[in-house]
Amino acid sequence: MLYAACMQPCAAGPIGPAGVATKDEVVAKQFADAVDSSNSQDPQSPDTLNIRLGFAEFLAKSEGGDCHLRLENAHNQLAIARASQAAMVLPFALAREAAVDYQIHVGRASCDAGAVSRDPELRAAVESARQAVSLYRDEFDAVSMATMQFNVGVTYHELGEDAAADAALQAAIKMDREYGFREDANDNYRTLLQWNGRPAGTDEVAALMKDFPQRSTSLSFGWFDSKADLKLTLEYQQLSERGMLQLHGSKVAERRVRRRPNGWTVSFEPRETHYEISHWTNDESLVQGIVVSLARMALQFHDFDLAPAGNFAQSGAAHEFESAMRADIKTVTEFLAQNNAPTGLTQQIRKESDRFGSSVEALVAETYNIETGTWIGASLDQGVWYEMSMPLSLPLAPGLFVTHQIEFAFTRQVPCMSDGTEDACAEIVVRATPDADELRRLLRNISKNIGLGRKEALRLSSATYMRLVTEPKTLQFFESDMRRYAYWATAGTKSDHPVMEYERTHAASGPIARSE
Repeated sequence: MLYAACMQPCAAGPIGPAGVATKDEVVAKQFADAVDSSNSQDPQSPDTLNIRLGFAEFLAKSEGGDCHLRLENAHNQLAIARASQAAMVLPFALAREAAVDYQIHVGRASCDAGAVSRDPELRAAVESARQAVSLYRDEFDAVSMATMQFNVGVTYHELGEDAAADAALQAAIKMDREYGFREDANDNYRTLLQWNGRPAGTDEVAALMKDFPQRSTSLSFGWFDSKADLKLTLEYQQLSERGMLQLHGSKVAERRVRRRPNGWTVSFEPRETHYEISHWTNDESLVQGIVVSLARMALQFHDFDLAPAGNFAQSGAAHEFESAMRADIKTVTEFLAQNNAPTGLTQQIRKESDRFGSSVEALVAETYNIETGTWIGASLDQGVWYEMSMPLSLPLAPGLFVTHQIEFAFTRQVPCMSDGTEDACAEIVVRATPDADELRRLLRNISKNIGLGRKEALRLSSATYMRLVTEPKTLQFFESDMRRYAYWATAGTKSDHPVMEYERTHAASGPIARSE
């Protein structure tokens, strides 16, 4: 399939003036070679999927040549991408697939301008663009979301549906104002004026932009004695040759913050816990994924202490973690027993959980720092992406910490709670990927320690994304939505198959009440 999809746009023979390849043809050949190379090494990897989606998008947007053939090749690449299971471990994969599908439909409408298929293709493009808007919103990519919303308006305009086009473009401008996309709003206002047959000069656009918001936020630690209900939900998926594991969990606890002479104490009073496992294949090799998920849940509700200024001091006694793990293990194993899981599974889960004991302190600190500690004293301008680096744990191996390259932004002002009306909280989006050199050295050492041969090595592709909602004046967090993506494989051997892992941990606070 790859050969058929790539050969035609890259065929030999006279191309361009005097047989010279055009820029698009050169880039297409480079994409085809990159897809072929990555596919031959590991067709299931997120890297292969990423390159393939890039190739499909390039073909859909290119001009010149036989547009029918080029768009058919783009469609073939997209079809192969959509069949890839790696979409579960590549951030934005589904959104990008919808966006590429939009480009293909728009390309076909242009290719068949005047034909009966033009309008149906444009309407299909609108649906794909709407889907992309929704998917990008869910993955915290406001720039791509606003871009696809603009595309909805443009496509309606091409259909001659002026009212729908205006409404869609107005929705894009609303996004621009919410997220602080000044240049984008400036262009969109000009387009809106032109569509309505009104003057669209500098003065007219400036009049619409005069009240465009310019926002920033200053974050400071201002905790107080308080209590609030905290609900944590977990969605975990692991896919390997042995099958699919899906774990769903929820925990509710009362979170208590107390001032003490030398700082603060945060404690949790558990209320209820629920777990459900689906797609269980009775395979004990999936136990590690269960244990990792249970540990992350338990650590979210683990007591800890802070210094007066909000710096992390220490976590609670280790026996608290062990107690929480025992309770959760009991809940899970009871569920598995009702579903005819192996009798020795309980012992194996408990054995796997023992290895977290030495990492409790670091993992509790990681959770607190990424939700609160990191932001103390920060001043952020809206829409500006900043960079930093810090050690974070690895998915499926939370006892291993690797320096991550992190980009983050204050994206918008939002209500602190979903039913709130005042935009009193700041939304911060974080994207983190492991430092490539440090990760390579770590995996090389692990590969050596577990006895892999010289030509074999562990490979990992991972990313951690988060949306945080916090009150700037106090840094009391109200919501965090953490997504972890991981793809583990062993290079140089056919015996081991990749393990794909997706984990989403969502924490939401109820009203924070001051306590006496």
